[in-house]
Amino acid sequence: MVRATTSSTMIVRGFLLDGGCYINYPYPLLTRGWALLRLVLFDVWNTLLRLDVVYEEIARVASAVLGIEFSEALARLRAAYAESRRARRLGLVGPENVVDRSTKLFADLLGVEDFMAASIIERALRSVKPSVLAVDGALDVVRAVKGLGLKVATLGNVLFWPSMYTRDVVKAVGLSTYIDRQFYADELGVQKPDREAFLAVCRELSVEPEEALHVGDGVSEDLGGALSAGLKAVLITGDVDRPVSIGSDIHFIPRLTHVVDIVKGLMAETA
Repeated sequence: MVRATTSSTMIVRGFLLDGGCYINYPYPLLTRGWALLRLVLFDVWNTLLRLDVVYEEIARVASAVLGIEFSEALARLRAAYAESRRARRLGLVGPENVVDRSTKLFADLLGVEDFMAASIIERALRSVKPSVLAVDGALDVVRAVKGLGLKVATLGNVLFWPSMYTRDVVKAVGLSTYIDRQFYADELGVQKPDREAFLAVCRELSVEPEEALHVGDGVSEDLGGALSAGLKAVLITGDVDRPVSIGSDIHFIPRLTHVVDIVKGLMAETA
């Protein structure tokens, strides 16, 4: 849940996130929408691609290789995921070692050597069918946004596997055809929600932050990080059953397919 704290002048000053995290956001929401929209930036896993499908495949491979129940393997993977995200959020691991650290944690929970856990993950990534990996409507959304004449890019964090595997999946499902550039934490050397990750993308694509819209499913990593860098943001969340907007900068949607309407609305404001 996200609670906006506002002043009497209707300027959102920040966000209180679940867990007590406060995102400072000292921008006047009702005026920054005038900037021309030039870039739409997408998170990857759980936004464009289904992470649950990959995790189920990893659990299936672990079950077959180690002779343990599928449900047990999946529970251990999810536990490693939750702990790894917590460590990343607290700054206990950086983009240079988060893959190794998360893989080691999974290996420890499975009771195997690190190389075995890494081998299970790689095997799963190679065996999962691309046809089942795209989030519903993802290809249509990215194609439509690109068709509006905008720059399209991705910005993703990494856990358990380096970004080269994610690049392979993005290509296999057909998304790379409509994506100008892909950016990942292990390559940038900085990870979301650090504002520098978003600013680095804007610099690389010669776009001002206020000319960019970021779309993702993470309250802190995507919404908070994007806003702290001065971008507009869309959060995909089950907490709403229809699109909800706060000014021109902040948008909550229940499904990815609403993104195209948000983008068209922002473009119309500056037409």
